[in-house]
Formats: sequence, C-alpha cells, structure tokens
Amino acid sequence: MKAVTVNNVGATHSGIVTNVHDLAVVAFTVKRQGPMRRFAPACFLMTIGCSPNADCATDVVGVARDIGSDRYAVTEVRNCGATTDFTTVVRVGRASEPQSDAVEVFVADSGPGQATTSEHGAIATTVTWIARSSLTIAHDSQARVFKRVTAAKGATISVQSTGPEQPASVE
Repeated sequence: MKAVTVNNVGATHSGIVTNVHDLAVVAFTVKRQGPMRRFAPACFLMTIGCSPNADCATDVVGVARDIGSDRYAVTEVRNCGATTDFTTVVRVGRASEPQSDAVEVFVADSGPGQATTSEHGAIATTVTWIARSSLTIAHDSQARVFKRVTAAKGATISVQSTGPEQPASVE
C-alpha cells in the first residue's frame, strides 16, 4: 500500500494505491488542467512503469537434484511483461529449507533476441550436477548474463558459455 500524490503535471490527486493496477486507475482519473493535460497520464505512468514491485510471472522449466544431498537447482523463466525480455534464472536450494531461501546463482536473458531460446522463453541452458556439491551451468554464449555466483548452499558452481546452437535443456 502506497500513498500517492500527483501535483506536478497540472493536476492534483491524492489516494492510496495498493497495486500496479490501481496506479493505472489513478493515472486516468486525475483531473487534468492546463497545457500538460494530454500528457498527465503518460508522465505519471512512466514514473511507475519500471517499479521493482511490478507483477512478474515465473515458470519452472526444470529441476536438477544433487545426488546424495538435499540440494537442488531449479531453472525458471521470469516474464515481467511486454517491455522486458524473458529472464532465465537458476536458483540453488535445499529440500529441507523453504523454497524462498533458494539463492539465485545465475540470471540472464537472450540479449535481447541474440541467444537461442526455448518455447518457454528460456535461453539455451544446461544445468547439471557433475559431482556431489558441484554444479555446472552451461548457457548460450550470446546470452546477456546479469549474475553468476560461484558458491551457494555448500555447492561450488561453474558457469560456462557455449555456442548458440546448444538446445535449451535441464538435466
């Protein structure tokens, strides 16, 4: 819940906003006056459009389990809407802990449109436990990588860049 006052675009509106959808309603119910009246909704929406609290859809596309351990690596695709690329995220967690405690160890997108993607929008990624406590993440070399972590939850993590022809898969 967030209190919002808009008064710098030739109009004033005060109210409580509980989510992104309410922000859109507020933007279009603002009483516009003066020369900026045509631009008031656009100016207001531009200030909130890239909010980190925006709703994103997350789909699990694969899970790899560490043999002899309760560790797992889950590969997800995050879709935050039409203005962003799909993001591929690999998280490492333990079955004995809540899923919310899993650590993001790899985050990348297609660059945009440069890397090979699956029907889910995930970049070509292979996630494999090559030995106990040793995870390898291989990804399309044309992907734009935002995060790569070398250790999490007691596992060592190796991230490798491969050719663009690699298929998207999770083992």
